[in-house]
Amino acid sequence: LRDAGGNVNIYDSKNAVHVSIFGNPTNATIGPISSIFVVAKKGIVNFNALRIDKSGSNYTLLFRLFKYNKIFSNFSATEVSFLSEKFQVLDGLPRKLQLVVPASGAWAGNQAFATQPVVQTVGYGDGYLMNDFSSIITCSVLPSLSVGKSLIIYTALANTTYIKNVTASIGTGIYGTGQIVDITLLFSADVWVLTASNSTFLEQYSKLAF
Repeated sequence: LRDAGGNVNIYDSKNAVHVSIFGNPTNATIGPISSIFVVAKKGIVNFNALRIDKSGSNYTLLFRLFKYNKIFSNFSATEVSFLSEKFQVLDGLPRKLQLVVPASGAWAGNQAFATQPVVQTVGYGDGYLMNDFSSIITCSVLPSLSVGKSLIIYTALANTTYIKNVTASIGTGIYGTGQIVDITLLFSADVWVLTASNSTFLEQYSKLAF
């Protein structure tokens, strides 16, 4: 903060500066809220952790001075302001994947999907990384409990534990291989639910009282 002569006012530790986006080509927001209004310390205002949530070009920031009112103990905006030069906000590295087109029309026998899946990489600004030509995405099939899988509900040491209720989301009652069926078991006490292949875990916790 400088006076009329252009000197830093080292005695100013009361007034504050607020920052906002003036030129906003993507309707982005600046934050966090706790960092956009900063009180001066010996005439210097240091902004920390400022960020813009969307990528874009030709952004500008508006800095406005707020005067501290000793009588009412609050701040009021002034006409003193400063406009930054234009700058660009980049997407950065990929942060997540987004499914655009789901796969459909699958047939057994290694036949191709009728509709192939389409996935896109998304940056930290939640924008599609249209210039990403280096990321590699792999696709795999998750194992299904309905095909050669089983569960072990370990209640050997809990003699008083019993199943109180069983419900299943079968819908029309017609189901087959590959279809997901939600089965809910209500026990009379807390239990561990383990996959059948996790014998090491069973041995490790066999002495626990459930």
